[in-house]
Amino acid sequence: MAIHKYDISKSFKLCNQNIVNIVEIQNKKGFKNDSEVIRFCIDFVKILIDRGLETQTIAKILEDMSANA
Repeated sequence: MAIHKYDISKSFKLCNQNIVNIVEIQNKKGFKNDSEVIRFCIDFVKILIDRGLETQTIAKILEDMSANA
C-alpha cells in the first residue's frame, strides 16, 4: 500500500491555540520540529484507538484534572 506524504499547511488549518500547543510540546519534549510533534501525536492516538484505550485514557485525564482543581 502506497503512503502519500502531505504538507500539513496545505492539508488542514491550525488555530492559534493548536500552534501554541505544538510549540509547547516541541519545547518540553525536545522534538526537532513541529512535524515530529504532529507525527508523535497521531501515532500515539492511533495506538490508543487500536487498543481500545482512548475513552479510558480521556476519562482518566479528566478525572485527574477535576481532582487537582
